[in-house]
Amino acid sequence: MSSSSSSSSSSSNYFSYKLISTGRPSNNAIKWRSIVAGADGKLYCAPYADDSIIVIDPADDSLSLVSLTSLSIPLSSPEQPFGTSQKWVDGLLAPNGKMYFNQHNAVGGRLILDTSGGSLVASVSGDRLQIRGGAIDTKGVIHSTQYSGNTPLNQVYRFDTNTDTGISPPLEYTTARTG
Repeated sequence: MSSSSSSSSSSSNYFSYKLISTGRPSNNAIKWRSIVAGADGKLYCAPYADDSIIVIDPADDSLSLVSLTSLSIPLSSPEQPFGTSQKWVDGLLAPNGKMYFNQHNAVGGRLILDTSGGSLVASVSGDRLQIRGGAIDTKGVIHSTQYSGNTPLNQVYRFDTNTDTGISPPLEYTTARTG
C-alpha cells in the first residue's frame, strides 16, 4: 500500500498535525470525509474529492494513500463517464469487521473495506443514493437517512452487512416540514 504524497508538519504546546497532499489540484477542499477504526487497528479515511483512501497506522504513526484503482474500485460508469468528485461520507465498523462508507455520489454505491484477510480489500455495493449517518442494529443492518434525491426526503435506507446488499423497500416516515 503506497502512493506518492507530500506532507508538512507543525506542532504547538497543545497538539501536532501532519498536512498531507496528493499533489493533485481539486475544486473541492474536502478530499476525505469520515474516519473509521478498522478491525486491524488501523484508521481508514473515505475519499470524498480524492481518488485514494488514507490509511493511518497508530502503532507507528505512519500514513499511506491507497488508490481506488489499485483496489479495482470504478471511478466512472456509463451514467457517470467522467466520474465524480464527491464520493463517500460517514463510515461505520460493522460486527463482521468490515467498514462501510455511505455514498454521496459515488459510482457503484456504498464503499466496503475489509481487512480480515490481512490485506485491504475494497468493493462497492448498493444503489446510487445520497445518504448520511447511520447506525447498525443487532442483526447487522445499517440504517441511514436520505440526504437528497427523490422527493419527498422521508426515507431510511437499510443495508444488510451479512449479505452486503440493500434491503427494499426503504422505511418511510412522515414529516411536518412545510417549507
